[in-house]
Amino acid sequence: MIDGVLLRRAESEDAWAMGVIETACWRVGYAGVLPQAVLEALDESLRAKRWRRILRRAGSEAWVAQNLEGRILGFTALGLPSEEWEDEPDAQDEHRVRSLFVAPPFWRLGLGSKLLKWAEEQTVVLGGQHILARVPRDASWVRKFYERAGYTDIGGSAGRLDGHSAAFATYEKLLEPLAPNASHS
Repeated sequence: MIDGVLLRRAESEDAWAMGVIETACWRVGYAGVLPQAVLEALDESLRAKRWRRILRRAGSEAWVAQNLEGRILGFTALGLPSEEWEDEPDAQDEHRVRSLFVAPPFWRLGLGSKLLKWAEEQTVVLGGQHILARVPRDASWVRKFYERAGYTDIGGSAGRLDGHSAAFATYEKLLEPLAPNASHS
């Protein structure tokens, strides 16, 4: 586990770090899932511009995890329209993990689980009773991450991932409502 990590709402100034982390995660995590040429063509600056646009929207639910020195180590976003998954069958479902990325040097230290737990808690605060995550079916390590966190595979669909055909698995987790007088930090 990483000590001294602060979760805070993402700001447009965080967009560059988010684009860099997302690109690195795709290149490392989706090697063998997407064609290598696609991974090599990913552009950090385009990802950063997309995040800057998203973060400027009213109601954006994106949060970053940063260390005590202010370095962003990962981030998550809920219910945001996804440009990669433009053909999602339930794309309007607001209780969905749209993005969850941790910089590869910080994988397997518990930070992804911390971000996912926050997303679940925020979903309950927003009135959700369940949360969904749609992941590439061929990315077994991503599927295992959600399964270890108590998510159930509720089916699949075909779609497009960064412009390429892909098969997806949709995971769901039923959430416990907030206890009366419970507060969320």
